[in-house]
Amino acid sequence: MIYRMFATAVAVGMIAAALISVLQSSTTAPMILLAETFELPVELYGPGGSEVDVGAAIERSLYTFLANAVTTIAFALILIVGLTFGNSKPDRTKGLLIAAIGFASFSLAPAIGMPPKLPGMPVGDLELRQYWWISTALLTLAGLLCLFVQKKIPLQVLGAVLLVAPHVWGAPIADEMDSDVPATLAATFTANAIAMSAILWLSIGATAPYFFEKFKAKDA
Repeated sequence: MIYRMFATAVAVGMIAAALISVLQSSTTAPMILLAETFELPVELYGPGGSEVDVGAAIERSLYTFLANAVTTIAFALILIVGLTFGNSKPDRTKGLLIAAIGFASFSLAPAIGMPPKLPGMPVGDLELRQYWWISTALLTLAGLLCLFVQKKIPLQVLGAVLLVAPHVWGAPIADEMDSDVPATLAATFTANAIAMSAILWLSIGATAPYFFEKFKAKDA
């Protein structure tokens, strides 16, 4: 079972990482590069825009893919563990349901209080943001499980409380709110980043059950 789970996570994670990296190259990545121009001195840029360093661009793309791979493999492993719970068959329907829970817990809920931001935008204290993100993700996951997995009213009430708790507490905010990054660019980036996360979870949920079954014979 251990081999099966990790082999599936790696296969699914690499596929999802490749997909997301390609999509990011034409959506969020150009926005990040554009936002960085608001932070750097004007003399670094020519009249036609930012100077393109091919080597740096390739290196950046490689680092992006590696970061995506680590993230997607970790998320895939979480989803695969979820597939093994319960009496229902670990099929695509179950995979997509768990993926929806994962997206809500690890992407959507944290983004409500702390949306993805571009370079040059004001943010709160790093350590406090990390604590809030982790707390929000875990509380949201626990809340959703209480609401939809358990059918007992007290647990459903607890689930609702857990869902709203981190937002009542509130995400850490920046001391300074001024930014040179245009508001429309920031909003577009946030929307695209959340959409990329949704696609990531969708691809994991759709492919994990297939590979989990495929590696079954090799798990002897």
